[in-house]
Amino acid sequence: MRPTPAALAAHLSELVTGTPGVARIEPSLRAGAHPFADGVPFRSARVVDHYGVVDVEVDVSVRAGHQARVIARTLRLRLLHALEEQGLVAGSVVVNVLSIDRTPDA
Repeated sequence: MRPTPAALAAHLSELVTGTPGVARIEPSLRAGAHPFADGVPFRSARVVDHYGVVDVEVDVSVRAGHQARVIARTLRLRLLHALEEQGLVAGSVVVNVLSIDRTPDA
C-alpha cells in the first residue's frame, strides 16, 4: 500500500533532519502561503503525488563547517533512495539550501 503524501512527507522530513550537517528544515515562502493546505506541517518536505510519480522539495539550513553543495547532493540521493524503497517513482527531487546555521553540530 502506498503512503499518503502527508505520511511520506513526515518520513522524508525525518530522513532530512537526521542527516549530518543539516540544522533544520526551513519554511519556504510557498509553504508559508498555505501552511496546512495539503495536511503537511509548515516545516516539512513538500510532496506531490502525480498518480505514482512523486515530486519532493525541501528547504534546509546547513550547519557551519559543512559544505552546502555536498549536503544538498547527499540529501537528494537519500530522498531518491527513500522513494525507491517505498516503491515510488521519483519525479523532481529538489533540495534548496536557504541558510547556513552558525551553531555547532549537536
